[in-house]
Amino acid sequence: MSISTEITKLISAATELVAYFQNIKSDMETRMVTREAQFDEWRQHRDRLGQDGDGALYPGVLQGEVFNTGGNGATPGGSLDFTSLENVGTNNNVYLHIRTPLNVNTHSEM
Repeated sequence: MSISTEITKLISAATELVAYFQNIKSDMETRMVTREAQFDEWRQHRDRLGQDGDGALYPGVLQGEVFNTGGNGATPGGSLDFTSLENVGTNNNVYLHIRTPLNVNTHSEM
């Protein structure tokens, strides 16, 4: 066999080897995208109490409603995270300024 035949065989084998590893790399990338999506879904719901939808509670998320802020002589009231409200004496033009801790489930990336 001549040297040119040997070189041709080596080039052919190298090309096949590169194609094989590119296929493996493509499969791995596809699996990683799928696994990352599954992990993000799990991380988003890992702290959930109850089933998804109405009634589910997320302890790391501020939740609740404000029913009344003291207008018309009513007692201020709210639910969940808004149970302790000041009586501001009116229900008109009441604005809430809420400072919450950073939710590490949502804001985990820079």
